[in-house]
Amino acid sequence: MVSTAQPMNWRCPSCNEPLDHTAWVLIDLGEHPELGPKVVSGDIFITYCSNGHMNAANLPLLVFEPIENQLVFIPELGSSPAARVADLEGLQQLFHAKRDNSLDKTPTPTLIIIEHPLAAVYLANTDPATDFPPLPAARNV
Repeated sequence: MVSTAQPMNWRCPSCNEPLDHTAWVLIDLGEHPELGPKVVSGDIFITYCSNGHMNAANLPLLVFEPIENQLVFIPELGSSPAARVADLEGLQQLFHAKRDNSLDKTPTPTLIIIEHPLAAVYLANTDPATDFPPLPAARNV
């Protein structure tokens, strides 16, 4: 089994109700094809509290698509480039370690990096002047 989920326990920011959510960090669509549509729609990141408030788990996700032999990396929303690299390296190591212990010996998958499916929602609710640090000035090297 390659797919990996981790339990998350936090409180709803709207009503402070406890939230228990299973957050996927690595999905093999050969093992869990039912999760494919949820990844595409962004629903894989969504959970609801008992009062019906929608909440999003903001975690990086690595998805293995076995038919095309592709790894799709969806970085955490708002993460820095350094954090994205660290997250990707960690998830790739986890994928390869789990895959090496399985019987699957297909060639190394192609890596694709896409933006978080909820990026549009995230960006619509931010003010670029205050929510993002300024970009560093360009330097001649």
